[in-house]
Order: sequence, then structure tokens, then C-alpha cells
Amino acid sequence: MGWNQAGRILLVYPDGGHILSRRLDLELLQRRSTALGAQLSIVTDDPEIKNQARQVGIPVYSSIQKAQKSHWKVDRRPRHHDLLSPPPDEPSPDLEEMRKAAHPETSKYLTYPGTRLAFFLLGVLALLSIAAVLVPSAEIQLLPENKTQELTINVQAKPGIDSVNFSGLIPARRITVIVEGRGSTRTSGILRVPLEYAQGRVQFTNLTDGGIRIPADTVIRTVNEPTVRFATSGDAQLPPGVGETVNVSVVALEPGENGNLEPDRLAAIESDLGASMTATNPYQTWGGKDSILAMATAFNREQLYQKMEADLRQTAIEEMNRTVPTGDIIFTQTITISQVLAQDYDPEDDLPSEQISLNLRIEYEALSASLHDLERLAEYALDASLPEMYISLPATLQIASITPPESDDQGSMQWKIRAHRQMQSNILASQAINQSLGLSPKLAALTLKNTLPVQGEPIILVTPAWWPRLPVLPFRFEVTTQ
Repeated sequence: MGWNQAGRILLVYPDGGHILSRRLDLELLQRRSTALGAQLSIVTDDPEIKNQARQVGIPVYSSIQKAQKSHWKVDRRPRHHDLLSPPPDEPSPDLEEMRKAAHPETSKYLTYPGTRLAFFLLGVLALLSIAAVLVPSAEIQLLPENKTQELTINVQAKPGIDSVNFSGLIPARRITVIVEGRGSTRTSGILRVPLEYAQGRVQFTNLTDGGIRIPADTVIRTVNEPTVRFATSGDAQLPPGVGETVNVSVVALEPGENGNLEPDRLAAIESDLGASMTATNPYQTWGGKDSILAMATAFNREQLYQKMEADLRQTAIEEMNRTVPTGDIIFTQTITISQVLAQDYDPEDDLPSEQISLNLRIEYEALSASLHDLERLAEYALDASLPEMYISLPATLQIASITPPESDDQGSMQWKIRAHRQMQSNILASQAINQSLGLSPKLAALTLKNTLPVQGEPIILVTPAWWPRLPVLPFRFEVTTQ
């Protein structure tokens, strides 16, 4: 009421309550309200309180809503208070009788020695009872029970998420590494390099009646592909007359075995003389030679690249394992080439060589899962299934994969892990004390062993040692756990 800042105070009585039900209580409440300058009203269904309130002059309502909507009417008429002053017609009290009633004479039986001895013994017994309660103390030593908590968890490492999810999702992080290597292999290709010129003899046949001079370096070639060209070694004179012939030495214009032709392959004359005569090689041309050298083929290059890329991929996996924190998982099946930084062959294309080398530099990337994320997921799952009255022991969590990671259609990795850790019973001192109050040490030890998760037999030390029972007051106990 003292905190009230309003002009009206409404007291709501609880159902079935019998507090402040006397008339004197209501009188005091009324006086306090008047002193605060406020009006007082009551909400109650108790007929006794209603009657007392009406006598005192306090308005009474059946509900809070009615009290709030009503204008309180206060009976301002003076009242005589029966509890404070007697009614006018009551006779004055006899003061002598009141003194005797306040100081009665001592009973004679209290002066007897036996009575006094009995009261003395009762006092001693009371003191002994108090000592029996306050003097003994006890120490209870308990060894909490240790157990292994184990759980199998389905894990999904997914790219694009940032935190661990209770459903088993953890972030799949991308890691990159650059590796470089050089390798070589023998070439299996053949490169023909023309070395010597072919030579032979060509027979020219006159188609006219007159003689024809055939100058040196007159070119005769094959008609079909590939085109092979020969030239006469010197001047020659074709006798006059149709059908007259002359044989002239010729040399191939390009070296190589392509100049070794079968008979009658040379047939075309590359000059105006072709209209006056014909030409052919009646015999095979000879002497053209090629130098056969080794060279790299496209297959050699591809084979070398594939071998080196496989070696570099393995090197990249080893390098990733060295760079990531201990315990992190690298999903080797997700390793891919991010970019080829260098791919240099030696020698270059179409150059002869018995061996080809490749300098290869590649950037690889792969998905990985953090051990820290796996531990957080395992702790979430284990905490959710932690038995009642147990707590986990720090630094005992261990994680092991029980299935190999597999990729799904969304690029996530899924697998199963087994997480296990040590847990210890969390015994509250109040539990042990409540189970032991007033029991004998042997019975208390048996009760604690059967009702609390402990290892071995509880140790109970009572002070003084000869005291047969444990204290009955909780504060006289001390509970220790190892």
C-alpha cells in the first residue's frame, strides 16, 4: 500500500484464503489507507469478510470489473470500535482482580525436590538431544561412475554453407595447390629426311619431221600425284623424223626416295617442247635416298602428358595432406585441375628427336572437411543424447569414419562416422546427503551404492568415530568426489 500512487486501493482476496479476515485487520487496513489519502475497497466472495468489511465501512465487490466501474461510497459516519474501547454501558474493570490474574501464586507441587529433579533431568536430556543433533559430522567420499558414450552419425559435407548444422551438414571447403614436374619418354614416330637425289634416263620421241634441240634443265614430271619432277643433265639433239628418239640423262629436282619411280611414270614435259615430242622413262629411276630419324608423335605427347598428370595429381594430394590441419579429411575423388599453368614440350612439333620432354605446371583443387567441424557436429549429437546425471569429460572425444565418403548429385560428400567420448556421473552433494540423513554408516553406504551412479563402495567417515549414526542436519555433511 505504501508504494501506491493512485487515489484508490483495491484488495483482491484469494479463493479459500483466510488472511486478514478479522475485524481488527480490516480496521488497520482502513486506517493505513486513510493515512495515505486513498480509498480502500475489497473484492471477495467470503461472507465473513464481507460482513466484517461492511461493519468497518469498506466497500465490497464480487469482481474486479465491478469494482473498477463503480464509484466507491465511503461511510463517513463515526463508529465505535469494540476492539479499542469498551461499549458505554460496560462496567469499569476490577484492577485488583486483573493484578491477581496477571501474577498467580506458585503451585505448591513445584516446590517439591522430586519435581525439581525431574525438571533438571528434562533439561539435561534436552541439552543431550541438542548435542546429538549438532555434534556429529560426516564425510562421504564417492567415486563417480565413468562410461563410454558412442554414437553413429550421418555426415554430409556440402559446398556453400558456412556453419555446422544439427542435421549433419558441415561446410565442404575448397583447397588449392600448385605442383610442377618434368618428365620424358622415348619417341616412336619416324621422320623421313630426303638425303640423295634420284637419277635415270628419259627417252624423247620426235613428233615432227624436223630435228629438235633439247636444252639442259628441261623438266619432265609425273602425271599422277604425288608429282615428281626431273630435269635433263645437259643439252641433247633429237634427230629429224617422226618416231625418231634420243635418250637423255635426268636428275630429280628434290632428294629422297620419292624420286625412285617405276618405268613409264615420267610423261609430261614442262615447256613448249611438249607439243613437238613425247617423253618417258623406259627404265626405273634410282639413287634417291631418305634419312630415317626418330620423332615424337601426338600419341607420344598425349601418353607423356597423362603419365605426368597422374604423377602430379598424386603429388598434389600429398601436398594437400601436408598443408591442411591434422585430422582434416581431403576428398581425393573430388580433386580436379583448376588450370594448367605451363605445358612445354621439348623438342617442339615435327622436329626429330629420340626423346621428348615435358615441363608441366598445374593448379589442382579439391574439397575437404575440417576436423573442427566434425568435432562440433559430434558434440552436438552426443550432448543431445547425454544420459541424465552425466557430464562429458573434456579432451576425450574421438572420431573415426566407418564408411568411405561418396559424392551425390549435388556435389556433396556423404559418409558415416562413429564418435565416442568418456562421460562421468555428476553426483550432487545434496543427493548424497538426502539419501544418508540419520542412517547408520553401513546402511548409508549400501543406499548410496544402489541409488547413485558410483563406482565401488562409498567411503563414510563419522566424527566422532564411535557415533553410531550419521547426522540429521545436512550442513554437518561434507561430500567429496574423486
